[in-house]
Amino acid sequence: MSHHPLVIAGSGPAGLSLACALANSGIKVAIVDPNSAEALVNAKDDGREIALTHLSMHLLQKLGIWELIEPEAIAPLNGAAVQNGNSPFILDFHANQSAKSEDKLGVLISNYAIRRALYQRAQQLDNIEWLLEDSVTNTHSNGPARIVELASGNTIGTDLLAIADSRYSKTRQKVGIATDMLDFGRTVIVARLQHEQNHDGIARECFFYGNTLAILPLNGKQCSAVFTLPTEKADELMNMSEEAFAQLVSAQLQYQLGDMRLISSRHRYPLMATHAKRFVAQQAALIGDAAVGMHPVTAHGYNLGLASADLLAKQLISAQQKGRPLGSQRTLMPYQLAHMKTTLPTFHGTNALVTLFNNENPLVKPLRHAALRVSQYCPPVKSLITNKLTELNHGYGVPLPPMPNLESLIEPLKTSVLNNK
Repeated sequence: MSHHPLVIAGSGPAGLSLACALANSGIKVAIVDPNSAEALVNAKDDGREIALTHLSMHLLQKLGIWELIEPEAIAPLNGAAVQNGNSPFILDFHANQSAKSEDKLGVLISNYAIRRALYQRAQQLDNIEWLLEDSVTNTHSNGPARIVELASGNTIGTDLLAIADSRYSKTRQKVGIATDMLDFGRTVIVARLQHEQNHDGIARECFFYGNTLAILPLNGKQCSAVFTLPTEKADELMNMSEEAFAQLVSAQLQYQLGDMRLISSRHRYPLMATHAKRFVAQQAALIGDAAVGMHPVTAHGYNLGLASADLLAKQLISAQQKGRPLGSQRTLMPYQLAHMKTTLPTFHGTNALVTLFNNENPLVKPLRHAALRVSQYCPPVKSLITNKLTELNHGYGVPLPPMPNLESLIEPLKTSVLNNK
């Protein structure tokens, strides 16, 4: 039986980020993944566009990943606009509304481009051993080490097993960590389109009654359309002709971007959010989607995954320098506490938002309108949301602006709710 100080289960964005964060740390890493090297070096386009905050961009630069991403693959996200139903009211966000003035909220990069760059960087490191076309079938703690059994029949001993194999992780179950799961009963359909008018780098989130449509601005006159709709209606959109699908997107946008043309295949994903009840077990830790699988509406998925890899890497490097076991609770608990502090409010806040704006009860309609107006006209609320979207302050000690005179907000909100009943 071989021994590795750290075994990472999963070579997705979070797992590879952790491996790259441990470059020059002196920690030997083994990465177990069912994919082949060919599949990793040429990661397929899965239709997903990743919105990266300023903190995530900073972390990717620190890891040596940013320079490996083609500049033309990076699309600026200059702002965001949120609409409810057919109401003309728009809740808008721009980076200059945050505590630090910036010219953009963040950037958009295709998931496959990030994965290719991460794998390219990881290939440059000499402290990584690749155990590809293999997977974890079982694991248990055995005193000072954790035993990891692989599908190939090999067995590995490790000081720490980092689990990064998706929100549906079976390895997470095998280390005894329970998970809160929220099945929205909905499906996400994503596709790229070309359009006539400029999008100006503005993302659009349209909460209609029956479906949600998000438009993510890509370089040139192109965008990614993200439909969220009840699962029983997903086949209808997947089976539409290319012309009918593009016409549907154009019509729901009220032709703000002109006529549109489908330029990619359509991809569908079941919509389920997950949050592990804890992030660590004996000689085991969860990162990425294995720890928290977010609803995509607030675009925090990979940002949280990258943050989890960075937090855990810092704890492991500190433990290595101080001669502490990588898998000890003294090493892992600070990671759990820090990541829980960030993810719990984000997870539950996002789910509450989604529940509100997916509720089509006529009695809830005024609340949906009022929620957007509170966010638009209450500067502390808007600044708080913008700071979370951009992470310009890197998440540490973000000062809020002074509270406004609340009486000045009451009358406009009353009028807004009454007008939209």
